[in-house]
Amino acid sequence: MLRTFTALESGVFDVLIIGGGITGAGVARDAAMRGMRVALVEKNDWASGTSSKSSRLVHGGIRYLERGELGLVRESVREREILLRIAPDLVKPLEFTWPVYRRARLPKWKLQLGLTMYDWLAGKRRGRRHHSLDKTGVLTLEPGLRQENLIGGASYFDAATDDAELTRANVESAVRNGAIAVNKAKAESITTTNGRLDGALVRDALTGGSIRVAAKSIVSATGPWQAKGTKGSHIVVSRERIGNNGAVTMISPDDGRVMFTLPCDSETIIGTTDLRTDENPDDVKPSDAEVDYILRAANFYFPDSKLTVDDVVSKWAGIRPLASAPAGMSPSSISREHRISRDTNGAIVVTGGKLTTYRSMAAEIVDEVEKSIGRTHVAPRTDSELLRPS
Repeated sequence: MLRTFTALESGVFDVLIIGGGITGAGVARDAAMRGMRVALVEKNDWASGTSSKSSRLVHGGIRYLERGELGLVRESVREREILLRIAPDLVKPLEFTWPVYRRARLPKWKLQLGLTMYDWLAGKRRGRRHHSLDKTGVLTLEPGLRQENLIGGASYFDAATDDAELTRANVESAVRNGAIAVNKAKAESITTTNGRLDGALVRDALTGGSIRVAAKSIVSATGPWQAKGTKGSHIVVSRERIGNNGAVTMISPDDGRVMFTLPCDSETIIGTTDLRTDENPDDVKPSDAEVDYILRAANFYFPDSKLTVDDVVSKWAGIRPLASAPAGMSPSSISREHRISRDTNGAIVVTGGKLTTYRSMAAEIVDEVEKSIGRTHVAPRTDSELLRPS
């Protein structure tokens, strides 16, 4: 993609999108495919924030079933299946093993019930339904798992992606459909005429120069830079050191949170934490306590690995922007649903949501843009047109 900062001055855009993470990129693609004049700006690199610091999963959210969030699970499972279909080079099925131990917080019968509902919500999928496993079946898939008190478990499917690559693919698709997309370009303020927004001042981080981008509507998709959130940290270790064959769902021995051990070529990603934070999203990093928390879970499930901080190859942390974060509520209990609202300037603001549901969120946001500018509704095509990497 060519970086064409001056192209931001080329007339009036139907929508200016601020924020080049997965949500902003998805909105740009959807709006451009509906024939709108679209501008997308990002102050750093594409996906430089939370969208490159996730667990890299496109998942239905099996843990949300415990909280009765059937609507979120239904949406997530539907979107997972759509992404598997339209982006086969970017989103791939991933089989998980979920071991169950005696006196576990989630007993085997409850897990089986949840996975049956999970499959039902996903509809017909050949060869990708869950299977109940006895102890031998679990250890056949993952021989390195703790055997003491293991009573069985299950295997089930979700999907995996490269979150940053998925974001870039959406930006590139938006550009192919006519959008102007510029990174290293920071939106500094919204401009108005007679109390109605008409664009924004955008500064070029490379030259320091500023221009006014004229737009009929603005979408703010800046994630944790506009909303409070919770911090999720991950560590990476050698796959040979921990000994997992594939993906494993774990229940933290510390607090009962659902965690994952995820294969990534010759390495393994382990995470995540879920902590309230006031840290700057530009500077957020895993704390020593979070690394220890993740290592304790990994060593509980894979006792022969005996991982220490010296085995950590890399680590990262991101902040999940939340639509609502009530005081006193456990971070893991806060809903991952999204909210679309207006700020005092009339800009459309999206908060919350998750990587898996970015496409359906984007469709809702573009519907709102259409209403905002008085444009005749055009049905989105992002659920059917193939999405390819560059």
